[in-house]
Parts: sequence; C-alpha cells; structure tokens
Amino acid sequence: MKLDNRMLAGIGVVVGLALGAKLFGFPGLRTLVAMLVIFVLPSYFILRNFDLDGDEVVFLSLFMGLSLGSLSVWYINRVVPSLTISLGVMVALGIIVGLFLHRHMQHRKK
Repeated sequence: MKLDNRMLAGIGVVVGLALGAKLFGFPGLRTLVAMLVIFVLPSYFILRNFDLDGDEVVFLSLFMGLSLGSLSVWYINRVVPSLTISLGVMVALGIIVGLFLHRHMQHRKK
C-alpha cells in the first residue's frame, strides 16, 4: 500500500493521537507526541535524503528511531549521566546529521 495521500496520513496521525488521548489521557498524548518528536523525527530527516518512497521512509523511521534512538540515548547516557541531556544530544545529533545529509545530497546533484 502506497502512502501517497498526505491528507490521509495526517488524518491517521491525528486519529492515532486522539485515540491515545482518549485511552491514556493528557499524559498519554504528551508521551506519544514526545516519542514522535524525539525518536521518529530525526530518523525521518535522515532517511528522506535517500532514494526511498514516502511510506518506506515513514516505516523505517519508526523502527530505526525507536531502536537506534534508544541505543544512542543509552550510550550517550554512559558518558553524560543525565537522561534529559542525553535525549537532547541525541535529538540534536539526529537533526544535524539529517540536515548535513540533505545539504550534501543537494550539493552532489549539482
């Protein structure tokens, strides 16, 4: 199934967040949004630079973000003994790598 319709994907995310809010309340909604921002978004920025379809990028960013994001937070936490700082460093590094790859791929195409 191709995920070509962005409106349908957006509605799916909103329905998922609404369901999370209904089942788990406001703390559950905050947790889901934080997981999307902290784990999925940096992986999405990195993977969108490669020659992959949109649905492949979303699917891979979900699993790569949750697995590699958790692992990188654990390794950073071994050096920096604060989980909050480790999360921030992991998100910042993921976004920086994604932006670097985006610029590098654009420069390579020229």
